[in-house]
Amino acid sequence: MTKIHEEFKRGSLSELLDYYKQKHPRGEITLVLEGSKEERADEAREQWTELSLEEHVQQIEEQGVSLKEAIKEVAKLRGVPKRDVYSHIHSKG
Repeated sequence: MTKIHEEFKRGSLSELLDYYKQKHPRGEITLVLEGSKEERADEAREQWTELSLEEHVQQIEEQGVSLKEAIKEVAKLRGVPKRDVYSHIHSKG
């Protein structure tokens, strides 16, 4: 069920504040907030910094990702070439 004056706006908090200072809202407002992408990246990084490359790849594989995609993701997260992760994984096993 929609409201007569229903409106969807996306933007940063400062952008929305500026918008609604100029255009007063009619009725109620619901805000849906997303955490900082930088904070989420830092949290994810903390989870794998103690892992070896093998453990990191295995952890991603356990989420249902193929070995190839897991190697690609680990390389991306760690900022190293895929071939280096691939070589390291395959030299161990």
